[in-house]
Amino acid sequence: MRDFGLIYAESGGHPITPPINRDVYEIAGLSGTVLMPGVTHGLHKFAGNLFFLQDPPDQAAAQENLRKIGAWLLNGRQRLIFDYEPHRYYVASVNEAARWDYAKWIEGGLGIEFEAQPYAYNVQENSASLTTAATSNRLTLVADTGVDAPLKVTILNTGAASITGATVTLGGRSAVFAGMSIAVGAALIIDMEPPIGAAFSNGANALPYATRYDYLTAQTGANAVGVALAFGSGTPGAKIAASTRGRYL
Repeated sequence: MRDFGLIYAESGGHPITPPINRDVYEIAGLSGTVLMPGVTHGLHKFAGNLFFLQDPPDQAAAQENLRKIGAWLLNGRQRLIFDYEPHRYYVASVNEAARWDYAKWIEGGLGIEFEAQPYAYNVQENSASLTTAATSNRLTLVADTGVDAPLKVTILNTGAASITGATVTLGGRSAVFAGMSIAVGAALIIDMEPPIGAAFSNGANALPYATRYDYLTAQTGANAVGVALAFGSGTPGAKIAASTRGRYL
């Protein structure tokens, strides 16, 4: 509405949950099927029409607007936020061809379909931080999430001693790094959000220093995040920040 003078009207209903893909097998001589552990989730598909609030004066003006709208819609994966749920977003893209409905001339809608990843994410992250000179630390991260949410931890060196090791624990799982030398002003970023990885603040890959790298996720409510640090010679100091972005099916 703000940029193009359009409103969006859904058609076919609003999907609530994504499709579930289960590992199901048929075995000869056995009635029914065998269900294996684990599931994956498919894509949401939001279909609807875009309508002009004010009709273009002629087809030429309508076509010019459609060119701009097409460039906006085909801009890869972006955040999709519905007005009735402004605190959450989907990661969505338009992949199918869009067609203008000439049957009703200018008042006809532009039919589109958004393909969205399975989760609705909170716009606001949940976070906790502390400044420390200790080797053993604990943060309480209160998460608002419907399903387990990937953890992100940033360890910034604020002291005069290098940080040579770091262990992050959550829920009985750990990410362990050793043999590093994080200088003053530099940081280690551990991010469990896909694509999962770890990097230093200069962009260098930190995974070669990982001796253990479990998948760390937060559950709704209070989460105890442990961070153990090893320092070189000098005055130690670090700022530790833990965050997670809640997600819902």
